[in-house]
Amino acid sequence: MPQTRMKSLIVRLHKAAMGILEVATPRLGARWVDRIWFSVPPPPRSITPNAPAAGAPFELTVSGATVRGRRWGEDEKIIYLVHGWGSSGAQLSAFVEPLLDAGFSVVAHDALSHGCSDPGPSGPRRSNALEHREVLEAVVAAHGPAHGIVAHSLGSMVAPLAMRDGVLPNRAVYIAPMTDITSYGEPFIRMLGAGPRTWAEFVKRVERRFGLTFSYFDLVPMADELTTPPLLIIHDRNDQETSWETSLTLASRWPKARLLSTTGLGHNRILSDPAVVSAVLAFLCGEDVANHPDTPRLTIARGQDPSVHSPATGRR
Repeated sequence: MPQTRMKSLIVRLHKAAMGILEVATPRLGARWVDRIWFSVPPPPRSITPNAPAAGAPFELTVSGATVRGRRWGEDEKIIYLVHGWGSSGAQLSAFVEPLLDAGFSVVAHDALSHGCSDPGPSGPRRSNALEHREVLEAVVAAHGPAHGIVAHSLGSMVAPLAMRDGVLPNRAVYIAPMTDITSYGEPFIRMLGAGPRTWAEFVKRVERRFGLTFSYFDLVPMADELTTPPLLIIHDRNDQETSWETSLTLASRWPKARLLSTTGLGHNRILSDPAVVSAVLAFLCGEDVANHPDTPRLTIARGQDPSVHSPATGRR
C-alpha cells in the first residue's frame, strides 16, 4: 500500500477510535488527547531559516536541564525573540539583522524540549506553556531587562505569562498569537475525531495537574491585570492554526494596541515577510506604524472601527 494511503488509513482509524471513546469512555479519550496535546512536534523544514552566525552562543540551566540560545550585540536595549510550539529561536531569524542595524541587541533561545535545548521536566519531546515561561524568565534574568519582546504563536501567550512575574518590556509584538486555549483546543479536539465530552474531561485532567484553570492563560483578561506595554499584533486573516478573530478581540481590550493584518502569509511565512519585519522594527523603534510606508499593505481595511485597530484611548 502506498505510504500516503497508509497514512490516510491510520488517520481515519484514529478518528474512528476517538469517536468511539467520545461516546463510551471520554475519560480514556482525554488521556489520549493529553499525550498528543503536550507532545512537541518537529519543526517543519520550511520554517527553520539559519540565524546569523556572529552571535554569541549561551547556555543556562533551567529545571535541571540545559537551555541553549544565542545573543547578538552588547547594547542594553535588548529585544527577546520568543518562538512558538514545536519551533526554535531560529524561526525568528529574519528579525535579527534589522534589529542589530537599528542599534538593539537581540537574544533568542530554544525552549526546553525544543530546538537545541535539552528535554524539560515533562520529558523528551514533551512540554507546556509554563515550562516555556520559566525558560523565558531565566533568559531575561541572565541577560538583562527587556526593551522589547517579539513573540510568535504560543510564545505570545508565554510572554504575558512572564509579564505577570515581572518581565516588563517597553514594547511587545505578538505575531499570530495564541490568545487562549479553548478557541484553539476545541477545533483540535474535533480534528482528532473527539467531541465535547472528551474536551470536558481533558480540561478537568489538565487543570488538576497544573492547579490552574484554563482561563489563567487567556490573554484578553490579562490586559486588565498587567502593566501593559504598547502592543503590536500582526496576524494573517487566513491563519489555519490560530484565530485572527481572537487577535481582533485582544486588540480591542489591550491599551495602546494596534492590529495589523496580512492575507496569504499564513501562520509561519508571516515571520519572514519583509513588510512585516519592517513594521515590527518601526514599532520597536517607537514609530507610529500607522504612518510607516509598509503599513497600508498590512492594515485592516479602512472603514472598520478604528478604536479596535489604532492605539487605544482606554480600556473597553
